[in-house]
Amino acid sequence: MSTPPSRKEKSSLFVLAMALPFPVLFLLAGAGSAASPRAASLPLLVAALFLAALSSLSLALAIRLRQSREQIQTVQQLLSAQSDFLARMSHDMRTPLNAIVGLTALAQDEPGNPAATGAYLSQIASSAKYLQSLAGDVLDISRIESGELELHPAPYPLSEFEEAVRALAVPLCAEKKQRFTFMHSKEWPTLFVDRVRFNQIFFNLLSNAVKYTPEGGSVDFEVRIAALANGRLSLEGCVRDTGIGISQEYLAHLFEPYSRDASAYEQGTQGSGLGLAIVKAIVDRMGGRISVRSELGQGSAFSVHLELLAAMQAPAAPAAASIPPGALKDCRVLLAEDNATNARITTRLLEQEGVRVERAENGRVAVERFRESPPGHYDAVLMDIRMPEMDGLSAASRIRALDRPDARAVPILAMTADAFGADVQRALAAGMNDHLAKPIEPAQLYRALACQLRRTA
Repeated sequence: MSTPPSRKEKSSLFVLAMALPFPVLFLLAGAGSAASPRAASLPLLVAALFLAALSSLSLALAIRLRQSREQIQTVQQLLSAQSDFLARMSHDMRTPLNAIVGLTALAQDEPGNPAATGAYLSQIASSAKYLQSLAGDVLDISRIESGELELHPAPYPLSEFEEAVRALAVPLCAEKKQRFTFMHSKEWPTLFVDRVRFNQIFFNLLSNAVKYTPEGGSVDFEVRIAALANGRLSLEGCVRDTGIGISQEYLAHLFEPYSRDASAYEQGTQGSGLGLAIVKAIVDRMGGRISVRSELGQGSAFSVHLELLAAMQAPAAPAAASIPPGALKDCRVLLAEDNATNARITTRLLEQEGVRVERAENGRVAVERFRESPPGHYDAVLMDIRMPEMDGLSAASRIRALDRPDARAVPILAMTADAFGADVQRALAAGMNDHLAKPIEPAQLYRALACQLRRTA
């Protein structure tokens, strides 16, 4: 994108415009030089002004050319980084995909070996979760770059945080025969913070520490809490490892999106190049700061400083909705899903909870099914967004517009891979009650459906 001309450039162009008629005057003055000695000097003055204008124009053009080159170089660097990122992301995605395809084939070859099949399924699930984390990183960095990263603070006991940390780090370290220690202040209060994003900061740092530390090394996590004024707390979290360390050249680019340390990649350690950029963005959004000390071959230490509100000073947050046993039993759901595999999976998951499912292959069929059913026949509608013939947004709007008593009351939940903030807003604007981003955890689906059914009960 070009920048507007500066004041100096505008002045140069103005001088040029004023100078353009001067050659004509030069000729006229030359014709009259014989009649007047004063007029004879006019050509020299005109020539000097004309040359000055050309000099100013040349300077202005040189400035614009340099700016254009700098802009082109910046764009080229960005495109190169993104291209490199896409190439590596393609590699990172194909690796677990290859595992899923290969392990599925092995499981199919051994139908009479339940133990082997169970092991294959466990590895398939692990590869699928890695793919899901890659998709999550891409989604998060897109939210950050578009300014859509939101925080939803609520009371979060640090005792629960400790349990989550140990559940993550202990198995990871045990797998690589690493020593893991977790130290914290005696005071272990309840914070008012976005639990998901708070966990994301330290889970990412801990996962990286394990990933970049060889077998037999150590990973240490220390959290210090100090009281501040007005019910606020200072939290200092430090993750240290005895891993491969970070080169001094890469430290300056450590928190840039799409960047990865070449030395780490050469050693076979993989990553999306987005995790630390996301961590930095979350820390910044929380008003904190993050720093790192590292030497190549000597390990790294990441320190995060946050100032947070203690929960006793925070507004009360609603308790998480629990699902009593049988809450979804005998509910009838209209499922609008064009993908047969997704429809089969969702149907099976819902049937396990006693839900009766009727499928519509696209939005048009969903509208017809709802229109032709008796009032109150469906307790809820699960709507995919991208479908042939009629998309989910149009289908939801048409259902809401039907002239029948349940058209405006029936819960409609989007179940879609369109997971950006703008996608959520479009779904709500179309009349939907909730938005679930694929891939959807079964517990998340049950909880969202039960919540909407309670509201209409």
